[in-house]
Amino acid sequence: MKKIVCIFILAMMLASGAFAMDLDAIKRHFLNSDWKAGIREGERLLAQANRRTEGLDELYYYLALCYLKDGNYLRTSDICEILLDEFPKTRFREQAHFVLIEAYDRLDNVEKARSHAVDFLKKYPGSTHKNEVETRLSRLNERAAARALPLPIFPSPTVSAPIPAMPASLDAVPVAVNDEGPDIVLAPGLSHEAVAGNNQRLWWVQVGAFSNNRNAGRLANRLREASYKASVIKSTLKGKDVFKVRVGPYSSGDEAAAIARRLSNQGYPTKIIP
Repeated sequence: MKKIVCIFILAMMLASGAFAMDLDAIKRHFLNSDWKAGIREGERLLAQANRRTEGLDELYYYLALCYLKDGNYLRTSDICEILLDEFPKTRFREQAHFVLIEAYDRLDNVEKARSHAVDFLKKYPGSTHKNEVETRLSRLNERAAARALPLPIFPSPTVSAPIPAMPASLDAVPVAVNDEGPDIVLAPGLSHEAVAGNNQRLWWVQVGAFSNNRNAGRLANRLREASYKASVIKSTLKGKDVFKVRVGPYSSGDEAAAIARRLSNQGYPTKIIP
């Protein structure tokens, strides 16, 4: 009789989705600094879960941490927003809020990072992260004040065709989606033919991904000021536009790798795209 009851209870739990996940693997990957393995494990568990799955909030939190450490700040911010919106009573709320500030700061989304920092200090006045958030907020305020000043116009390097100087207002950065071939928004003044008309294999170095085109434009502008050949690439992730900043193109993987190392030494997260 007890066996029948146990089987019935287990069947009900499976039917309702009210079962706990085994999160030991993703936690182990995180502790071992194996971020990519943690991401694979977390996404696998997420695909099997539903809203009633026990421990889903904890899964979101560790998955966000792995994405943060792996340098995918856009995905980190998305997961933290879901965690905060859908799990108001989660015990990971304060930590997820703190990670969200970091993600938006890394994405160069100053306004969202500031807003969440102010909100964090109001909601968690006794947090162990208080001093760090206050320091970060001070830096964010300084960056916001600096961006409110008129931006100087710098001459851009020549890349097989002259590139016009970026506009003083980065809100006006042109975005012309190329409908043929790769979904690439080239730097102003360059044509698709000038870059890839010879049909040779080209290599790019990605240095950032943004949900806001203005933020992508700012980073591309800074890279052009440093004489890099920066382009903004538009793609779609889960129905949302994502603007990726890439440097290149280069005609060989070795050349792209050398540029990637230089950018990494300057503090940029890099990824080589063939």
